[in-house]
Amino acid sequence: MVLENVDKDTKAEFQLWPSNKKDCRYCKSPIHIQAKVCHYCGRHQKRFWNHFRIDHIGLIIAFAIVILSYLQYNELKKERTKVTEALNRILKAEEKVGELDNLVKETKSLLEFNFLVTKANGDDRDAFDRLVEIAQESGPFQCLAKKAKVRINSLPETLPQNTSTVKKLKEFGYAELLRYYHEFPPDNINSSSVLVAIHEGTRLTHKERFEFFVTMIDKDESRMVVKRACLFIKPLLEEFRQTKPGAYNRAINQCKVYVNAWE
Repeated sequence: MVLENVDKDTKAEFQLWPSNKKDCRYCKSPIHIQAKVCHYCGRHQKRFWNHFRIDHIGLIIAFAIVILSYLQYNELKKERTKVTEALNRILKAEEKVGELDNLVKETKSLLEFNFLVTKANGDDRDAFDRLVEIAQESGPFQCLAKKAKVRINSLPETLPQNTSTVKKLKEFGYAELLRYYHEFPPDNINSSSVLVAIHEGTRLTHKERFEFFVTMIDKDESRMVVKRACLFIKPLLEEFRQTKPGAYNRAINQCKVYVNAWE
């Protein structure tokens, strides 16, 4: 009799399982029928949402960060490539600008050199002296300057002179000639007229003639006058080597520049 009651109660208990309960689909523990998360195992009753559990969210975030970092790395790599290419283009452009700038400078220098040669060839002593300096310096125009110097000195030249002025100057003494030379405009006609008068005149001593030639070699602005003065003074040099060594040395040094093969 007692056993029958026990069997009945047990059966009733299973039959009378509360209708508001259900088994967790994972751990099978009894949970409320409307419960979305099992308070025993902590799992969501829908499989999809289990991927967003707290212990999974960290992994998802980390994975997302890795993906974003990789994408950003690729973008930065692309940007870096673009920047590098842009810098290379800028460097090439700067190199070309530098080449053009050098070309402009070289062209300008060449034009200036040609202008200098033209002036030297046109009886400008300052231009000729500068040409001589370039020939002595180490530079791109040194060889050209040497050749130009020799060529200019080899040109056949005729001194421009005023016959009436030369005739008048032949009658002047040393002091009068010197004053005329310094006071009148220093053009090549006046200078060459004075030079011819000194060379052909008879009123000057050898010493006065020598000193006047040295003065013109030192100061005259005409290249042709200086060159001709060097030719005129040559026979007088040995006479004044000992008595006027300063003037002698100045004349020798200048004439080596203005006359080819000067000895």
